[in-house]
Amino acid sequence: MMELTLTRDLDLWVGNVQGEIAFAERREVLCAVVLRVHEVGEADLDDVASHLRFDSSPTTKRIAARLLDICETHGLLESNGRRFNLTDAGKRVAETQRVFVPQKGAWTIWASEDPLLRELVVEVKPFTAEPSAYDEVMGKRGNGRRLMHGIPFWLRKFTKQTFSTATSRQPTRIDELGKKAEPAKADAALRLDWNVGAGELRLVGNIGKDKVDAEIDVPDRSPDEVWHDLLEGAGLWDAWDAVRNELRVRFDDTSKGERQTMVQQLTITPIVPGYGTFDPVTLKLPINAATSEDAERWAEWRLAKAINDYATQPRYAEWSKKASAPFGHFNVSMPTRADLARRHGTRGDTPNWHLIAAEDWRL
Repeated sequence: MMELTLTRDLDLWVGNVQGEIAFAERREVLCAVVLRVHEVGEADLDDVASHLRFDSSPTTKRIAARLLDICETHGLLESNGRRFNLTDAGKRVAETQRVFVPQKGAWTIWASEDPLLRELVVEVKPFTAEPSAYDEVMGKRGNGRRLMHGIPFWLRKFTKQTFSTATSRQPTRIDELGKKAEPAKADAALRLDWNVGAGELRLVGNIGKDKVDAEIDVPDRSPDEVWHDLLEGAGLWDAWDAVRNELRVRFDDTSKGERQTMVQQLTITPIVPGYGTFDPVTLKLPINAATSEDAERWAEWRLAKAINDYATQPRYAEWSKKASAPFGHFNVSMPTRADLARRHGTRGDTPNWHLIAAEDWRL
């Protein structure tokens, strides 16, 4: 298939909301505890204390106990009596050596249910506004002066899932959201660029003053499948020769320029099932004859157009070869010079002397 990039603007939901957001941070001490449990499979207080400080003093044990408690609070460990095991979250920390640290507060969330996005939340930033607005979003005043809306179901469903913020690419997780959100100005312009052939999908644009250029997961659809979707949606798939990568067209349906270049330019609105509609794209498609009859008419037309000097036998043979070359799979029968002279003896109102004279003089 040809090079193809599909684009569209991202439709954003933006709101200010109270909630608990967890950001992945490097917490070396907590990671050390998790890695120790990961190494031995199961650990107790004495083992962790000895690993951290290489002693078993009361002070070291108190520090180890506090760290184990923090790890359990963050959901990284689970206790079984006096021994501790890794949770699934703890296993992820052991792999990434980053700990998700939750923070309660008021946040501005940029999100989208665009079908190209696997991570529906695009960005999260602390909500900053005048104190009265902050209090109302936090639910401290409730005087009804600010417009509040429910939070979309698809966004609530996305809680507890990890995503990377668009601007910093920081691993983040929404743990809790308030019941309602205040609609906020997007202050953003984001676009999805899907380079189908290269297998690359990027989110580009800006959020406020922060630039965005993030590579995100590519849809699970091969370039050939996408190409089929586009041509099918444009009503062209039945005319597409997938072996030769050409569009089969009738000779009478082509312009003079298309007959010469054997390229047809079409503008279509791409639709990919499951992934939506994209901005219109202009395709320059290779074209060829739909039938053997079209091929012979097309090859003869190209031959007549190619004659720009006296059509001697050697020249005529060479021009015939070039004119019929694109239609070799049709086994085209080219006209003799005499036949062509009878059918194309004039160019408009002017005799085609290059052809007529060469035939008459048997050059």
